Amino acid sequence: MTLIFSGMQLPNLNTARLVVRPYVIQDAPTVQSMLEDRRIAAMCASIPWPYPPGAAEEWIGTHEVHHDQLTGVIFAATRRQDDALLGTVSLLDIHAADRRAEVGYWIAAEYWNQGYCTEALQALMAFARNTLGITRITGRCLAHNRASARVLEKCGLLQEGLLHAHARSEGKYHDVLAFGVCWPERMHSADG
Repeated sequence: MTLIFSGMQLPNLNTARLVVRPYVIQDAPTVQSMLEDRRIAAMCASIPWPYPPGAAEEWIGTHEVHHDQLTGVIFAATRRQDDALLGTVSLLDIHAADRRAEVGYWIAAEYWNQGYCTEALQALMAFARNTLGITRITGRCLAHNRASARVLEKCGLLQEGLLHAHARSEGKYHDVLAFGVCWPERMHSADG
């Protein structure tokens, strides 16, 4: 199976409580406000703090390029009942030939500990597996971010390693936990 999704219109992924959908530029002010919260940057090495003015709009503007170049898909996690934007789930660093991708995610602090991140990430992983044909998913988190590690574990990823002083966040180097899962079809496919 070849991974092909260039030109594909990204669908909405529906769960019991969420609609996981592609971002639109109108989401930028909400994302900007969310990522100005230092608690998010403290848990995600890839999000700078202070979050620069206009960065959310610039970031959303890159999504189509990642999709068109087959390098990533980025979705907004929204609450079904009121369309509140909760955060992001992404397939990053997609390697089409190897049928693998890394997941990335963040949820606004006001929505932590409510299961939204796990629910959104499970929907994204099902899309990766069933629609895109991805057979290996990896994920990383700062070692001190136990909540993020639990999200990965609840989504079926197993810890595969510890990367010492791997990521820089808030002026310090932090250890990073590496997780992964291979689905059975990867292990049994003729083309590996």
